[in-house]
Amino acid sequence: MSIEDLERAISERNPPTPAASHRRTDRVLVVDDEFLIRWSLRNRLQTEGFHVAEAASLADARRAFADDPCVIVLDVRLPDGNGLDLLDEILKSRPDVRVIVISAHATADMVERAQQAGAFDFVHKPFDLNAIAAVVDRARQL
Repeated sequence: MSIEDLERAISERNPPTPAASHRRTDRVLVVDDEFLIRWSLRNRLQTEGFHVAEAASLADARRAFADDPCVIVLDVRLPDGNGLDLLDEILKSRPDVRVIVISAHATADMVERAQQAGAFDFVHKPFDLNAIAAVVDRARQL
């Protein structure tokens, strides 16, 4: 079974729920090019009652941002650019959105740039799903 077949099978078993039926404070956007990270975060956050939208690229994230999430979990390295550039865009247009930046390749400069741009938190990969769920919940409550 190929990776694409596995992704399709998992997605079919766990379809996303429509955003329109959820309050804004329950909406989370997960932006990561790694399918298993998106899948794991979606499943964990859904158990906490969040509606989770997913994006695998900056372009997908810009489209999904129209669903008005209250929290965004944003990877830095994406196939079509740098997530920190999107962080700047998001917070200029919607400073009330809480953005949690994640990366497996974090540097001190990267963390500092995210903090200066206004990121709510910076979480290093690999991360504990319970810990990141707690960060998302804390971000939502502000």
